[in-house]
Amino acid sequence: MKIIIVDDSVTLRIQLKTKLEEEGYEVIEAEDGVSGIEAIKSNQDALVIIADINMPGMDGLTMLEVVLENQLSPQSEKIVLTTETSEKMKKRGKMAGVAAWFVKPLTPYRLKVLLGLVEKLINKE
Repeated sequence: MKIIIVDDSVTLRIQLKTKLEEEGYEVIEAEDGVSGIEAIKSNQDALVIIADINMPGMDGLTMLEVVLENQLSPQSEKIVLTTETSEKMKKRGKMAGVAAWFVKPLTPYRLKVLLGLVEKLINKE
């Protein structure tokens, strides 16, 4: 089962990738929205896309809007992992198909919660 992580923080991608791989997921990484779209196009069978918002080049919400508009990965669940908390951003995310909004920082406890959320979204009925 594939998961795509789109975040400009190498440290966060490594931390998240390590934990997801320990859980048996195949993880694809991208460092910004533009490379995220390419990763999604190449891995349309991904079950979850985890995206940061604030990234250089194309931000995560714009990327998710492009993904939705072009139906690049209609079956995947989208999670935003960000420091942004504004209602305006959350509404925009919801319109882009975001299933969950997860606020950084990613402490060990919050990482466990995020992993549980990923599992729940993948196994929903």
